[in-house]
Amino acid sequence: MNHRSKLLLISEVGCGPPYLGNRARVKSLIAELKSLGFELHFAGVNMTPEEKAGTLPCVDRWAWDFAFAGKHSIGERLQRRWNKLNGSDKNLRQGTDVSVDRWMQHRWMDEAKKLQRREKYDVVLVEYVFHSAFLECFPGSLRILDTHDVFSNRNQRLAEAGIADQWFSTHEADEAHALKRADRILAIQNKEAGFFRSLAGEQAAVFTVGHISETQALQLPTGGPPRIGYLSSDNPLNVKSFTWFLNEVWPQVHARTPAAELHVAGGICRALSPFAGGRLIGPVSSTRSFYDSVDFTINPMQAGTGLKIKTIESMAFGRATIGTSVACEGIEDYVGRGLEMTDSSADFTAACHKYIDDRAAVQEGARQALAAVEDMNTCWRSDLRSAFTRSSK
Repeated sequence: MNHRSKLLLISEVGCGPPYLGNRARVKSLIAELKSLGFELHFAGVNMTPEEKAGTLPCVDRWAWDFAFAGKHSIGERLQRRWNKLNGSDKNLRQGTDVSVDRWMQHRWMDEAKKLQRREKYDVVLVEYVFHSAFLECFPGSLRILDTHDVFSNRNQRLAEAGIADQWFSTHEADEAHALKRADRILAIQNKEAGFFRSLAGEQAAVFTVGHISETQALQLPTGGPPRIGYLSSDNPLNVKSFTWFLNEVWPQVHARTPAAELHVAGGICRALSPFAGGRLIGPVSSTRSFYDSVDFTINPMQAGTGLKIKTIESMAFGRATIGTSVACEGIEDYVGRGLEMTDSSADFTAACHKYIDDRAAVQEGARQALAAVEDMNTCWRSDLRSAFTRSSK
């Protein structure tokens, strides 16, 4: 890049707690885009002061705060009344599908247009389809949408898997409309890239950019008991998945090797009670210090879409990882390279026993995991560069 182009990133999430995967992705994207030579400006959407404070050091300039205001414009009052009349407020509470623009505010569009008149951004990157309307305010810029996940019928799909996680969920036609606002679309894994291509058609190019994670070859712990690690937030998907591991796998592991310890960190500790052989660490300020303290990690994810960033993150620190097929979705090609994949509780137990019993297997898994992440990064960096180059298509 011959000149320092101005890039505006609009997001409701920044570089917050390290155990939250979407924050880790945004922080990684910021670093990668700055390394490409962009002058990176950030506009937060209804962001807390704490998250803003954590994000400020990572960006070149804070451009704007799109915040909910106490008083609503006439247009917003009419929209709120219409939402109540047509039932979309109730739908949101009940976890059913709503309009893709349900979380947007009219005033934000005016503010975004003023911002563009002042700054004239070369590139605009928006996080999540539910804020894709921002892209309409930057007609002269290269407009890129980072999807993170598939939101078409999301809550229904999770409910069918037994997960009562009622977050944002929209209609397939609405998601298609959101995607077509962009010139480029970032999918977090190949399966979702194919789905987005089917919705967007020829209107937008789709690139797969997973979680680019710098490798750090941490030394394995010496001495002490075998230590298994799990770092996670407390969202319902993670709680249900870890409960499966506690019920179906851990009793057999602990019975065979009572000295083994299961170290659990992150917000998920708030949803857990003490258990035999477990250490509930709680939120951590440094992911490095957590992974430095364990021999290998698990990710027993039972449902969900997107890319399981914690799987890649632990591998990037040189920790062999055992995961379900859901935890490995998007990186299946790297199974066997410091990444074990199984949906069977018996096989999951056996994989844990292998790493507990064989120190050489732990060391080789660590080496392979680091090499696998380096290969992932090479692939995803190539797509990222292409996505942010105007001549690419």
